[in-house]
Amino acid sequence: MQQPTDSLHTEVHLMVDNTCNILVVEPLSVASENREAIVTTMQYVLKTAIQAVYRLEADELDTERLGGGKYLLFWEAAEGGAGVLSQLLEKPDAFRKIADAALDICHFKHPKDSCIQACYECLLSYRNQFDHALTHILHLPNKLVKNKKRVQNCNMKIIQKI
Repeated sequence: MQQPTDSLHTEVHLMVDNTCNILVVEPLSVASENREAIVTTMQYVLKTAIQAVYRLEADELDTERLGGGKYLLFWEAAEGGAGVLSQLLEKPDAFRKIADAALDICHFKHPKDSCIQACYECLLSYRNQFDHALTHILHLPNKLVKNKKRVQNCNMKIIQKI
């Protein structure tokens, strides 16, 4: 049995509405010599450390560089979000925990001889394979140790939380 054509809806518009938490970070005082590599490494270090501290799956937090690498955008990619990005702003010791986790993840607490630049146990993943050449853990120790000790001396500025 065929439906009469006058009862069919011919114009159907599907729409999706999504709201997610974002955090925009501006790395400051970064040497222009290796700026792209340093910012790229910081991007993946922060992402990996946030995931470790807040026990997030790889697909729950995402990041990308904006403005030619001037800013780092982080967003909670899971529907509804976990609320971790707002905790980074609201809890005074949150960034200290992230920096501490980053030092551990990047083998500074327990050195790993086979990790010279970065490895799949610390920063490398299938998702960031196009940035592997720029990702280098030796760009990190001074910045992370300084940030762990005093968040006020942080070499990053949180631009916006939406």
